[in-house]
Amino acid sequence: MRLSTKLRCFILILVILTSLSIALVGYLGNYFVISDFQSETLKKRSALMASGLEVSHPKLQPAREQVEDIFEQMLHAKPNYSQIRYINHAGNGLETVRVDRREGQITRVGIEDLQAKANRDYYLEASQLPADGIYYSAINLNREKGVVEFPYRPVVRVAMPIYGHSGNVQGIVIINLNFNSFIQNVLRVGLDRSRYDYYLLNDAGYFLFHPDSTYTFGFDTGIDLRAEHEFVELEGFIDSSEHSLTFRLDSLPHAASHLAHFTKFKVFEHPKRELIFGIVGSDD
Repeated sequence: MRLSTKLRCFILILVILTSLSIALVGYLGNYFVISDFQSETLKKRSALMASGLEVSHPKLQPAREQVEDIFEQMLHAKPNYSQIRYINHAGNGLETVRVDRREGQITRVGIEDLQAKANRDYYLEASQLPADGIYYSAINLNREKGVVEFPYRPVVRVAMPIYGHSGNVQGIVIINLNFNSFIQNVLRVGLDRSRYDYYLLNDAGYFLFHPDSTYTFGFDTGIDLRAEHEFVELEGFIDSSEHSLTFRLDSLPHAASHLAHFTKFKVFEHPKRELIFGIVGSDD
């Protein structure tokens, strides 16, 4: 490969990856607003809620309405929050309060439509955290009553345990972020797609974004396609300690003049929440 070609490729990668990372950090940081969780106001309100709202007593309507007011105000203030819930730990993981945003409308979910989430990873992991711990979920498609919701809604969940006066976990507060806004605004619109193809992978090597939308979130829709199935050169890279990998697409017919580069990066601290960004383009 010519030196000028390599330089051009790496400069392009650096610019795009930096922009993508800034966008992701800004997107997650600005819209999650973790300070919402950690602020004394919300923590105090949540502590009061934990003390006064028990899933075994669903008729405590005044307490429910007070919490619903808080959640509804947060949804109005944060347009990319798609859902906020309080899940009661003592009630075996049953949603106690839930406010949704659907098609631009904010709705308080009735008691009859609340769901049990005791078997979901985000509930199990968040309920084991210390008082100031923050849980970040994997990025995947939203599920309702155990079934992937359609139209698809990619989400990231951020959760924090709420401790009562006894020092025990009373429940968890969970915010769902609509990740589809990031996909549409940054990956589909914000990058030059006329000359390059872009890929975003999760830590398992599955596609969170693929030029062919059929494979985007395929792991949730029944399509078991990992990146190394499409790019054999990536085999072993995803699980390795290597930070980046550049290669020619010699494995594909008529693709010898194309170059690929994949880079790992993190936007929040979690041992299994690394993302991988890839770009493929001609090295002419």
